[in-house]
Amino acid sequence: MPGWQKWSYKFAEKFSGRFKDKLICVSEFDRSTGIKNRIVPTEKLITIHNGIAQPNFLSLEQARNELLATYQLPATSYHLIIGTIANFYPTKGLGYLIEAAKLVCEKNDKIIFGVIGDGPNKSKLTAEIKNQQLEKNFLLLGSKQNAWRYLKAFDF
Repeated sequence: MPGWQKWSYKFAEKFSGRFKDKLICVSEFDRSTGIKNRIVPTEKLITIHNGIAQPNFLSLEQARNELLATYQLPATSYHLIIGTIANFYPTKGLGYLIEAAKLVCEKNDKIIFGVIGDGPNKSKLTAEIKNQQLEKNFLLLGSKQNAWRYLKAFDF
């Protein structure tokens, strides 16, 4: 995020903080950042951690089979699957992941990189994958309902 944008968010928080009784932080890190940047007086900051139910992940085998079936690839044909869940926006840095995949796959072509998601940069990412000749090693797996359920498919 550009510096001017960070500054504008900080300014907006400081300004609106004058009118707030409490400012809820979702982690101690956020609370510390608020204190450090003097967003509001310390006594106005309260930490309430996000609470989620125990996730119900798919098994490793089921997650891999479902994700790789899109490309008709057997899950057993690769040594390692590196993946993430991300929207295809420039700020996600997926272009850097493609660059890293190129370097890794030059040394070991039995590694898959997979991204669950979609977005406006899909055609650009697809073109870069083709340009780097990574069509068999870098998979854009599409948007998935409850994408977090597939996390066990990834080794990293």
